[in-house]
Amino acid sequence: GQTTVKGEKCRWIELDTKIKFERRGGRQGEQSEVLKILIPEEYLTKGQNPRDHVVKAYKKDSQGTIRRLDLKGPGGREIQGLDEFFHSPLKHLTKLETEVIDTKLGNLKCEGWKGQESKKGTVFTTQTRLHKKAPFGVVTFRYEKQRMRNGRAGGKRNSILKLADYGKNAKSGLSDSQ
Repeated sequence: GQTTVKGEKCRWIELDTKIKFERRGGRQGEQSEVLKILIPEEYLTKGQNPRDHVVKAYKKDSQGTIRRLDLKGPGGREIQGLDEFFHSPLKHLTKLETEVIDTKLGNLKCEGWKGQESKKGTVFTTQTRLHKKAPFGVVTFRYEKQRMRNGRAGGKRNSILKLADYGKNAKSGLSDSQ
């Protein structure tokens, strides 16, 4: 969705995540949540870090409880923790071969970029597929965060996002939130 806040055109971005995890000792589980954030359009462009400009945010947890996030308190830390979804461009970018991706917009021939960067013992890798018909240009996004300790691989997190819905008739997972 789109709205204007203090004269700035903003966009609602909604992430509906289902996380499968495995911890040391073999403990496994699943968790789901919906996060809905409002960001001025000017920060949803190449070269920007949208996390630094969130105006409002709502979260629905696995139990179905919806709450508005306090962006000056714990909610702000939650938004900053979204580095796998929203971040500044990675330093090392490589162009990928074009790939056809089946989407709600049809089969799209998408250009691609792979990014990689290391910071404080953590390696970040992304792969983004783009097409001009997709909102903000992004069709798919893959993210991997690997922690290294003493030269050995530690914890690892993977995320894969794909354009699922868009436009005025897109269905929100947080329909009671603005």
